[in-house]
Amino acid sequence: MSIQQEELRRGNYISLTDIGKVEVLGVLPDKIYYTPSKDRRLHDFLYSLYVYASPIEITETILLRFGFRKNEVFEIYHNELFTLWYHGNKIGYQNTEIKYVHQLQNLYFALTGKELIDNN
Repeated sequence: MSIQQEELRRGNYISLTDIGKVEVLGVLPDKIYYTPSKDRRLHDFLYSLYVYASPIEITETILLRFGFRKNEVFEIYHNELFTLWYHGNKIGYQNTEIKYVHQLQNLYFALTGKELIDNN
């Protein structure tokens, strides 16, 4: 799946071919600026959005790194500001399924005014 420019904003996490997970620093019409992973000693880069970028699927591991806790009785993940439901392999907010990390980051920011921080 490709990512559209209008879906991304500064701070979103996406995956780039041959690089892996990166944090978006800025978005241009067909390119992004990003911060490479912590183990690289490089600075900001420009990368083609349409050819090399893909969304990161939400997993339990990712939710835990974002500070969510799992409540198996009620089938929810929650933190102090936000609650997500899960059922089987689907995760969502109210009536909307959320598949990708950048979607969760954008929704969380829109509703709480706070950024989701990867604690890894």
